[in-house]
Amino acid sequence: MITTSFKGAMLGAGFGLYIASFIVGYAYPAMTAKNDVPKVKDIHGNIVEVRPYTELEKRGREIYIKEACWICHSQFVRSAGMDEKRYGPVSQAGEFAYDYPATFGTRRIGPDLAREGGKRTDGWQYGHLANPQAMTQGSIMPKYVWYFEKDSNGEPDITKPTEDGKALIAYLQRLGTSIGDFRNPEGNKKASSVSVASAPKFTPEMVNSGKAIYEANCAGCHGINGNGAGPAAAALNPPPRNFIKADYKYGSSDVDLFKTITNGVKGTAMPAWDSLTESQRWEVIAYIRTFEKK
Repeated sequence: MITTSFKGAMLGAGFGLYIASFIVGYAYPAMTAKNDVPKVKDIHGNIVEVRPYTELEKRGREIYIKEACWICHSQFVRSAGMDEKRYGPVSQAGEFAYDYPATFGTRRIGPDLAREGGKRTDGWQYGHLANPQAMTQGSIMPKYVWYFEKDSNGEPDITKPTEDGKALIAYLQRLGTSIGDFRNPEGNKKASSVSVASAPKFTPEMVNSGKAIYEANCAGCHGINGNGAGPAAAALNPPPRNFIKADYKYGSSDVDLFKTITNGVKGTAMPAWDSLTESQRWEVIAYIRTFEKK
C-alpha cells in the first residue's frame, strides 16, 4: 500500500523537477540569450560576430515591411545549386538574429534579396526604386516615387532621396553582408583576368540579338541610345560610359570589353554580367559597337 507520505514525496519531487526543467530549459536561456552575440561563418571559414542593425537600417527595415516588399522578394538562399548560383552563399541562422519578425518571404516573384547588399551601388538602387521598368525590362514592380523629392517639372529627382528613401536603401545594402564580400573574396587584390584569345566575327544576327539583351539589361544606365544618359545615370558616380564616344576605361578592343562585362567594375554600378552566357556577352558587344561614331 502506498502511504500518504510517499504520495506527497512523489508530488513534491515532480513539482521540483518541473521547476528545475523550467529554469534550465527556459528561464536561464531567456535571461542569458540577450547577452549572446550571434555568429556566422564568413567567406574565409572564420567565425565572426554579426553586428546589430544601425538606427538607419532599422528604419529601412520597418519601411521594407510596411511596403510589403517581402511578399515579392524572399530573403533566404536555400542549399540548392541554382539558388547559390543565382544569389550567393547559403543563408545562415545567425544572419537573421536581429530580424523581428522574420521576412523570409513567400513567393519569388522578384529576385531573392538575401545577398543584395553590395551587389549594386546606392545610385543604381535609387534609379531602380523610382523607375524599376527603366532598369529591368518587363519588371512588374511599382514605382516608389514618394521616396524622392520632386524636381521643377514635378518628377521624382533620384539624386534627392527622402530620409525614408535613404533608410530603405541602407537596409537593402546591409542584406547578406555579415559573411563579408563574397563577390570579391580577395579584397582589394585585382580579380583574376578572363582568358580570351580573340573576338568572334560579328554578324547582323549577333547585333540583333545584342540589341534585345542591351535594352533589357544595360539601357537603364547607359541609355537606350548608348550615350551614357540612362534613367539611373543622374544618381551614378562615376557616371556610366558613353558608347557613342567609345569612352572605355579598361581598353577599347573587343576582348577588353568582354573582360569588363564579365568581371564588372568594382566601385561602380557596373556588375559582373556572369549571368549572361559567353555568346550573349559577345552579342552585346556587337550591338554596342553600332553606337560608335565613325
